[in-house]
Amino acid sequence: FHVLEHLPDPVETLRRLGEALRPDGKLFVEVPNLDTDEAHPGRRFHAAHLTHFTAAALKYAGAKAGLVMLECEAGRNLWAVFGRGRVSAELPATEAVAELVAREERRTMARHLWRSLPALPGRWWG
Repeated sequence: FHVLEHLPDPVETLRRLGEALRPDGKLFVEVPNLDTDEAHPGRRFHAAHLTHFTAAALKYAGAKAGLVMLECEAGRNLWAVFGRGRVSAELPATEAVAELVAREERRTMARHLWRSLPALPGRWWG
């Protein structure tokens, strides 16, 4: 839980953990989700986080380590289950990276606070 983002080589760590798995073993990973609107704009990039993950980037890191992503749940954090298996390590699409950059450019404190408000009567546009 919340370790991979702090490591200088998360792929190598995933590879070593994968080697320790039994053939039918599972590895559960949780990391902050870069692809979310829930995080406070001022806390998107923590100084101690050496790597930032989206679901696609986490799947890619697992594949590079020889693991298959079996499940992934995305919210403020990413929760993923990996197992051993045949994988192809495809790079995340350039369009997905461009969308993340565009989303970061649109992120403001006012927008974050507005989205954090509870549903108010008549607040259907939000």
